[in-house]
Amino acid sequence: MRWIMCCANRGRRILRIVTRNSTIVRHAVTGDAEAISAIGSQAFSAAYAKFNDAGDISTHLRDHYSPAAIRHEMELQDRFYLLALVDQEPAGLCKMCKGATPEGIPEPASLEIQQLYIHPAHQRRGIGKALVDAARLEARSANLSGVWLGVWEKATWAIDFYSNYGFAKCGSHTFMLASSQQTDLLMWISARTRDD
Repeated sequence: MRWIMCCANRGRRILRIVTRNSTIVRHAVTGDAEAISAIGSQAFSAAYAKFNDAGDISTHLRDHYSPAAIRHEMELQDRFYLLALVDQEPAGLCKMCKGATPEGIPEPASLEIQQLYIHPAHQRRGIGKALVDAARLEARSANLSGVWLGVWEKATWAIDFYSNYGFAKCGSHTFMLASSQQTDLLMWISARTRDD
């Protein structure tokens, strides 16, 4: 594994590149909104459409995965996207937030993974792990204690992925998928690695 970090233009960090084998993870820019929209929409639909109302899925995709919604999120100071590329092709995304942590998270000074999706054509290639590695690096570089996320209680495949990575369950909270109230499990991991 090799990590390359590139930073700063006029005091503002604009890009960090993380290379893991053939996967490159970098900070997304506004021009990546279409690619992020395509990855997020396809991966979210593939994972959750069969379990949920079609109208709720459609509303959620419009509100959270349209290029306009993604560009709006990119303008917010407390959010950013990481984009994974394989052979220069967008393959995965990780949306991060520096907001407040819910009750149950062991370290309040933690960075949230709000979305982590891999395009269906690129799943099971280590891209999810590379994105979580990059998320933990982001937390460490911001002097934060850890990374937390919410994962739908019925998404056993995702819970297994995060548990196998090392995340620990630490509570639950309500997640609204359009008009459908659902329960997300809260999971947390330290930003520090064995190598730190």
